[in-house]
Amino acid sequence: MSEIQKLNKGLEKKSFKRRSEPEENDSMYGYLYENNPLPIWICDTESLAFIEVNTAAILYYGYSRQEFLNMTLKDLGSEVDIGVSPEYFAGKQNSFTRSVPIKSMKKNGESIYVEIISREIDFNNGKAKLVMANDITSIKLAIDEMKGRNEFLEQKVAEISLQREAANRAKSEFLTNVSHEIRTPMNAILGYSELLGSVVTDQVQTAYLDSIRTSGRALMSLFTYILDLSKIDSDKMELNYEYVDAESFFSEFRNVFSQKISEKRLNYKVDISNEIEGCIFTDEARLRQIILNLLGNAVKFTEWGDVSLKIFSENRHITDIGKEKEVFDLVIEVEDTGIGIPEESQKVIFDSFVQLKNRLNQSGTGLGLAITKRLVKLMKGTITFISEPGKGSTFTVRIPDVSIMINKENSRSYVNINPDEIVFKKALILIADDVESNRKYLKDILGNTALTVLEADNGIDAFEMIEKTRPQLVISDIRMPGLNGFELVAKIKSNENLRHIPVIAYSTSVLNEQRDNILNNAFSGLLIKPLRVGELYNELMKNLEYSTISATGSDNKPATGSGEDITDLAGLISALEIKFMNKWKTFETRQPIGEVREFGKNLTLLGIEHNSDNVRSYGEDLLIAANSFNIEVILRLIRQYKGLVEDLKNHGRNS
Repeated sequence: MSEIQKLNKGLEKKSFKRRSEPEENDSMYGYLYENNPLPIWICDTESLAFIEVNTAAILYYGYSRQEFLNMTLKDLGSEVDIGVSPEYFAGKQNSFTRSVPIKSMKKNGESIYVEIISREIDFNNGKAKLVMANDITSIKLAIDEMKGRNEFLEQKVAEISLQREAANRAKSEFLTNVSHEIRTPMNAILGYSELLGSVVTDQVQTAYLDSIRTSGRALMSLFTYILDLSKIDSDKMELNYEYVDAESFFSEFRNVFSQKISEKRLNYKVDISNEIEGCIFTDEARLRQIILNLLGNAVKFTEWGDVSLKIFSENRHITDIGKEKEVFDLVIEVEDTGIGIPEESQKVIFDSFVQLKNRLNQSGTGLGLAITKRLVKLMKGTITFISEPGKGSTFTVRIPDVSIMINKENSRSYVNINPDEIVFKKALILIADDVESNRKYLKDILGNTALTVLEADNGIDAFEMIEKTRPQLVISDIRMPGLNGFELVAKIKSNENLRHIPVIAYSTSVLNEQRDNILNNAFSGLLIKPLRVGELYNELMKNLEYSTISATGSDNKPATGSGEDITDLAGLISALEIKFMNKWKTFETRQPIGEVREFGKNLTLLGIEHNSDNVRSYGEDLLIAANSFNIEVILRLIRQYKGLVEDLKNHGRNS
């Protein structure tokens, strides 16, 4: 007799009772069926109606035997949930089939999860399903809890990722805002220092201006470096290589600490090798920062004796004779007779936030040397030092494979423009910037040229003025109300009648990705604040017609705004004698800065409207005096107002 037949014979009993031992007429299979701890049913193959049920099923589900015999397997759960689809119960003869975890329901309404194990058997000369239910509720709940925790963790990871992205954006926006707020006033400080340098002849005043310019540029280099600190930590800092005039660059360090050195009565020695001439290919800001950090420390921690800077080349060789290029190792040595570095501190001197003890209580961040080393490493160089407490220190930086272009003219990046030798042809340009001092500085640079300058303090007004006046060039700030610089240039380039007008970006941006974004958005050029006169002229010369003259020869530059060119002289005189005269009379007793500033601004616009350089210059001078709160100059200009009107009247009578 087969095992299945034996099982069938044991299942022929009408009922099963839980017994400790099989009865005399029981088969072993019937005994195992009835006493199995798992719920077991025998079901009709087609309808899944229960034919038999063991005691475990009755006790577990709470239904009586009779209730079960009036039910089907489907009644214990939905067809989909209980898994009665053919793939669950399909299988070859005598093979067991397992279902996925499915949801089932007890008589009392309690939900459980079970795994259904089924097998087709011979029963009463026919076929039936032997079905067992294995309770896996605890396992299912544990798995669900684990999934829930995983989902929670994944959600938290996603939230943290979003927070990091938001933090990075906030940091980027913060750096951009700080850059804007610092570079805007520095634009005026450095810009006007340069303009004054071209007109001041007194040697003492010239020295003062040189110190302002040099220190200002050093401050801006330091600020640029601070903005990039996060990039150093994440190894994402990028170097901006360009050809830099070696003589001009290294000569800065002759005077940069001159005042402090003079106060401490130190001997300051600068030795720059004559071999380093022409243009070196380097990151100007980073190289400057390296030297400033080392020199600053030397001066700071030296109270007597010497501080010296030595710059020379080693391993020099020609790599491209046709282009007059050479390569060498740039060596920078900074030596002092200061307090030196204790031996126990020499191993950590380049670590971040390290302040050495017994350094005369000098303040600082402890980042100077750490930053310097990382910058040197970024430039593929090395930095070493020797030091003896009480005798001083010598730091040596070696940057390999520095390219030098002997002939400056072969370098397109080299800019050495003398504004006195450039004569622009008459043209109209528009400056769009919401900061008045930025607009004013550009106008002052171009005050003695044939260029007529219009102003707009927001992008919307700028576009309207461009449509009306069709200027030959637009200089646009990036951050403006109404339309920002990107939106303004996009609107200009989308207009068939305006798209030919070049637009130069005027920005405080120093981050590489921001600069790339500017240059990839249809701008014709980029001016970075603080702006040098030569940089402005260089961009203008790319987009406007001009001629050159010898600065030492005769000046053939055409006069602009002369008496013959004045438009509607009678109307100009009438406005000065009536509209403006009434306001001028109020200044005889009091000179409110805001009203004087507005008066000068309106006179400037009047001079532009009538093409009168005298009126325009007078208004601009008054604006300058008001913006600098120079009461003495304001009073002098107020006294000159009537003379300005009389000169125009005399010109009218003589013409």
